[in-house]
Amino acid sequence: MGKLMANRKVANFKAVEFDSKKMFLDFKRANVVTLDVTGEVVYAYGGQAHTKRVGFPGERGGTLKVECQVQDFKLYQMLTGASIDTSASFIDIQTATTTTESPTITLTTAPAEGSTISVFATGTTDTLVPATFSGTTVTLTTPTPGTYDVYYTKPIASGVQKLNVKGTTFPKPYTIYMDTTFTTEEEEVLPVKYVLYKCQAEPNYTVTHSSNGDPFSLTLSFTLLGDKDDNIYDMLVLDAEA
Repeated sequence: MGKLMANRKVANFKAVEFDSKKMFLDFKRANVVTLDVTGEVVYAYGGQAHTKRVGFPGERGGTLKVECQVQDFKLYQMLTGASIDTSASFIDIQTATTTTESPTITLTTAPAEGSTISVFATGTTDTLVPATFSGTTVTLTTPTPGTYDVYYTKPIASGVQKLNVKGTTFPKPYTIYMDTTFTTEEEEVLPVKYVLYKCQAEPNYTVTHSSNGDPFSLTLSFTLLGDKDDNIYDMLVLDAEA
């Protein structure tokens, strides 16, 4: 082929579970994809000048970094190794007014199993109002007409995805396939593809929520490992018509 070419297009990537070989994620919204290939040569020195005389190959490896502002929830699954659940619970607040004739508060949903409630006069969280509950009914210990905020853990049974990250949860390795294009001096567009045989996700990431500035960018970092045949990565350059 021997063509001079340059690149200015981000790579898409597909992640396949290394152990099961199942397709995991096809992601096409990365902003920057960086493949950093490393290698080491160890030298033997000799003579009074202490010059390098003989080189010996050292370890070969590298890292892959993927930066993205538009995100897929499964990216967090890659980083954590946690499974995605379809039920959850989260704190909620319900405001209600009691009267002499209606001294109880009826919640829209019963609190999650094993949880409790906290009742306050509306707009405050200073003095807890003693109360009990059964099912969706909240009863003030001393019924006093007024408006109250009831804080409770509300179960979410549908329309939710949850990652439950534990101290024993760590990411698994993936085989990652990447594709982009290079353009030659003759204006040919050549498909360029990478096969990263075994990539171990690093379980470190930062999430920043802000109401100004640029949207936050999630960065995924992977360490390149060798498979059982010592393969680390392939780089493929295809003809324009391939």
